[in-house]
Amino acid sequence: MEPANQIRIALAKVTGLRTDAREDPRLDESVRWVKQFQTKRFESTYSDLIADGPYRGATRFFLDELYGEVSYAERDAQFSKIAGAKPPSVTGPHDSYSPIDRHNVQGGVFSRPSGS
Repeated sequence: MEPANQIRIALAKVTGLRTDAREDPRLDESVRWVKQFQTKRFESTYSDLIADGPYRGATRFFLDELYGEVSYAERDAQFSKIAGAKPPSVTGPHDSYSPIDRHNVQGGVFSRPSGS
């Protein structure tokens, strides 16, 4: 499978999962709790690397950018642009990958919703 298509599929799945979390307060709270737990665990486990030394920058990157409670919308929009897809928030009826529907990503390829 072409890498750009893999990126589009992954972004569609992630967008769907984030939408599910936003629409379900219990799921959203659970996701936040797990992120906070991961952050505390990471800080505790790697406190020596965070404190000082040659690995401090990389450790902070993992802690802040991968495990932290940050929004990945900008990063995802950049990946979408690279992969030739527009982010779901700016897609329209004339875009080739719009509407991105997480339930229509099957078998590693995009399928358009029926009636589109």
